[in-house]
Amino acid sequence: FSAGDSPGALAWCAKNYRQSDVNSELMSYVGVGDGGGGTTIATIEQMRRLGNLALTPRAKWGSAESFFERLEAKRAKLPTYEGELYLEFHRGIFTSQTAFKLAHRQFEAALQSWEAVCVATGGEPVPEEHWQRLVFSQFHDALPGSSIALAYQQLGDELRQRTTDCLSAAKDELAKASDVDAAQPGCTVFNPLAFARTVVVDVPDGAQKKLVSVTLRGLETAVVKPLAEPAAAAKWQVSERVLDNGVVRAEFDDIGRLTGVRDAAGAWPLAEPCDFVLHPDFPPSFDAWDIDHCAVQRRIGTAGPMTLQVVEQGPVRAILRSEAGLGERSRLQVDYVLEAGADCIRLDITVDWQEKARLLKFAVPSSARGRQAFFGAPYETVARSQVPGLPRDEAAWEVPATRWLATGDDMGCNGLLVLFERTCGVNCRDGSIGLSLLRAPQDPAHEFSSQCVSDRRPQHSPDNGTHHMRLAMARFSGLQSSPAARAEALFVPPVIVPGLARKLPATPFQVSGLASVMPAWVLPASDGGYIVRLHETAGCSGTVHVEFAQAPRSVAAVDLLEQPQDGGGVRRVQPKVFECRIGSHQLLSLKVVS
Repeated sequence: FSAGDSPGALAWCAKNYRQSDVNSELMSYVGVGDGGGGTTIATIEQMRRLGNLALTPRAKWGSAESFFERLEAKRAKLPTYEGELYLEFHRGIFTSQTAFKLAHRQFEAALQSWEAVCVATGGEPVPEEHWQRLVFSQFHDALPGSSIALAYQQLGDELRQRTTDCLSAAKDELAKASDVDAAQPGCTVFNPLAFARTVVVDVPDGAQKKLVSVTLRGLETAVVKPLAEPAAAAKWQVSERVLDNGVVRAEFDDIGRLTGVRDAAGAWPLAEPCDFVLHPDFPPSFDAWDIDHCAVQRRIGTAGPMTLQVVEQGPVRAILRSEAGLGERSRLQVDYVLEAGADCIRLDITVDWQEKARLLKFAVPSSARGRQAFFGAPYETVARSQVPGLPRDEAAWEVPATRWLATGDDMGCNGLLVLFERTCGVNCRDGSIGLSLLRAPQDPAHEFSSQCVSDRRPQHSPDNGTHHMRLAMARFSGLQSSPAARAEALFVPPVIVPGLARKLPATPFQVSGLASVMPAWVLPASDGGYIVRLHETAGCSGTVHVEFAQAPRSVAAVDLLEQPQDGGGVRRVQPKVFECRIGSHQLLSLKVVS
């Protein structure tokens, strides 16, 4: 039902305004809590009384559609809020059910790769069933990590199987279109991202595999053969205390912690060694939903002393590995990975997690203490305060980040960039970053079984088990080049088919121009042609150029439903080159018809 005014302003409005002057509206849904349940006898009686009660708004039954139609008519008189709506009581859901969040992201990346292969090879759109299942897994409480354990057992297994199936379909389509000879030593590699990157590939060579580093343009297919002797990097230095590829030099202390990193621009702003830290995690209610302030303020332990050992030593890649006990019963293994020519250091983390009521964070203390830190969000960059300030800032002691976060100076430069594979919770205050890796909430099915905290916790958390996570650290030099693109380049795997292609699909297009514009996605259009989504990430505006391998019949701006948009700012400047105007944080979709 909808009411003529909000309850908080009821008496004041009644005294100060004529009935015709009251313009605000309130909508309330029937049902009980998250479960809904529909209209009750009590609801019907409440409506009967509020329909004609002195000094109260007149209530009546209606629909959501009619409510928003009335608001649309009053749009010009309504206040506007632009910014983040921070849901304070849901700080834990950014991290709860880590394995499911990772499975969701990997399934999404598999669909991304399959659709890119379809565009490069002229294939059909992927079956909608897969997208429907991905969206279904975002259902209320599932993706947030606050559903019951049974939901994750069923949905998690399904997502992982569909990831395997989608990647297999992408490989099959690439092999067919490229006419791959599986008997030849080597492999055919496709970059499903629409921008250039360098990847390290395990190339089959008889019974062995050899590492080869290969640079691919966006949506490019290449043949990679095993090299007799991989090209050596300029200056490798690898020991139990140093990892140096001639571009980045990482140094470690005698208990295995990363203490400092240097590159050509100087030392990265690391104030103290990075560490894996345990925090107490005892929210008074709603374990899976919330994280208390004291959880991020108090440390109750760190990973035990770690002895680093060299497990790979170049020339394509070097790895230092460490292992340690964690908490009461858990184990931690960290691989510090540095590839030839890379300007970032990657952490491949494996945790056998057996804790209760604990929160595990990767702590990165930096000296980059500008007033704001920057956080990745879907098709967006969010700036949040990282210094003491207003109550709303202090309440955000745990916030979400998607794929990356960065601290810098007040110019947004000279800082640290942390990249990761999925969405997770983070805290960032005064330069110090805490990346939430794992929690140990109880199964929400047991949430209300008792009011006694000690009684209501089961013997183990649904999050217990073995987890694999990937992070990376780099210098942050501003938002001019997209951090989201760097994360995609690190964590979205190429599509690899064993054997050599006899014919290579043409690279459909290349994007140049405004560096903060990321070609976020490509997919076959529903009625022929394909869609290119461009995403501006830094709050800039400008022009990008899209150059096609073959002159397309048309290129036009469309919306997310593939319907034409007026004034899209797209024009042909050469037979194969189109110029596109793009605004601050704009998501621009182009429909290309060959």
